[in-house]
Amino acid sequence: LLILSEGKGLYIDAKQFADNIVVRDAQSYAQFTSLGTNIISLADWQETILHQFRAKYNTLTGEYIFLQSWAICAERAYIITVWLQSDTTDEDLARYQSIIQSFGCMSSGAESETN
Repeated sequence: LLILSEGKGLYIDAKQFADNIVVRDAQSYAQFTSLGTNIISLADWQETILHQFRAKYNTLTGEYIFLQSWAICAERAYIITVWLQSDTTDEDLARYQSIIQSFGCMSSGAESETN
């Protein structure tokens, strides 16, 4: 499991951010095959897109299955990625999807005090 964040720039929701990023990222892999997308809800009820794909970073690496989703928390965009062996079962994929769905934005103490 890898979670990265970056400033999101313009105001967009997680689903719009996901659509923009997956197009950009697909071009950075040596091999990329989409296995489908689903709309999911995160722990904070934020709707986002879960992308499932097979990819190779370059011609020397093996092929992996990736589950990737996004969340928008205040001014940050979080990219949540799980990469798995190419022979991972559907049952295991569902378990990893549950882990991704456990992600949610939390208010800091300062924000809670001012709201």
